[in-house]
Amino acid sequence: MGLSLGGALAQQIAIQYRGRVDRLILAGTCSGTTMLPADWTEASLWRTLNPFAALMDDLISDLANAHVRGVAMANTPAMLAQFAPFMGWSSLCFLPMIEAQTLVLAGSRDRIIPPKNAVQLSAFIRRADHRILPDAGHLFPFTEPERTASHIERFLQPGRTVD
Repeated sequence: MGLSLGGALAQQIAIQYRGRVDRLILAGTCSGTTMLPADWTEASLWRTLNPFAALMDDLISDLANAHVRGVAMANTPAMLAQFAPFMGWSSLCFLPMIEAQTLVLAGSRDRIIPPKNAVQLSAFIRRADHRILPDAGHLFPFTEPERTASHIERFLQPGRTVD
């Protein structure tokens, strides 16, 4: 399972180690530089090219929730160092090579990674299904743990397939 930037790493692992990954859960993530913006306005396109444009407002909103009050935020240079390799990466052309059954989750009000990216990922991954959590933001696994867990539990049930 990978959340946000971790979802990019999870995709890369699922692509490189196809024989070892049986199930894949992608949460609040996208295909990299080929991600879909919330809309095609200049502000939205800038937000897509520079995720920091929305990051602080959205994360502060999510961090106000009691589930994540103890989460420490990285400083700006550390966050920039994390995002730098991601700026030239895209999984879009490789997604059809993922063999694992895949669940793609997204929050309906996520402005950092708009939920239409879950639709894009599940369209390109052959054995994928997506679920959009209503009224959930980018950090939905922390702010909506019960709803997130219920989707994951159903997905991981023995014998369940996505085809």
